[in-house]
Amino acid sequence: MMVFHELAYEGYVLTDGTGAGLTVYSDPRLMELLGSVDVLHVSGYAAPATGTTPTLTVAIDFSNDRSYFFPLNLFVPVINNVSLSTSSETLFQGVNDNPELAHLAYGRLGIFMTGTDARAFVRIWVTGRDLSRRAAGSRAMRSLSLA
Repeated sequence: MMVFHELAYEGYVLTDGTGAGLTVYSDPRLMELLGSVDVLHVSGYAAPATGTTPTLTVAIDFSNDRSYFFPLNLFVPVINNVSLSTSSETLFQGVNDNPELAHLAYGRLGIFMTGTDARAFVRIWVTGRDLSRRAAGSRAMRSLSLA
């Protein structure tokens, strides 16, 4: 069984002044690691945001070639339009644990903010666990946990 906990993103997320968000992505060094697990837990915080009605969305995108990424769970991002506080930190967390979804070789987080002149400093951690066929002894561990 493989388990990891990594800082995936640390920096500012902002809109362009018209309310349209600018997507930023997690650290590219983590692409192979994010693609190698069957459960991803995303958690983090946003420092007090500025602007009007700032919201944050985090989607997990996958690829087989590191060029063309797409979200496997398109309609339900792991963090979906969380309203950010303008007076204190906002904590958020979500999990992508649908084992029926096909997993591809590489993964990344797409981080997106909406709101008028919105801006926030964001830190995001990912925790991954693999009980799939790729992890050594995973089937034995799964059968023990179901007993």
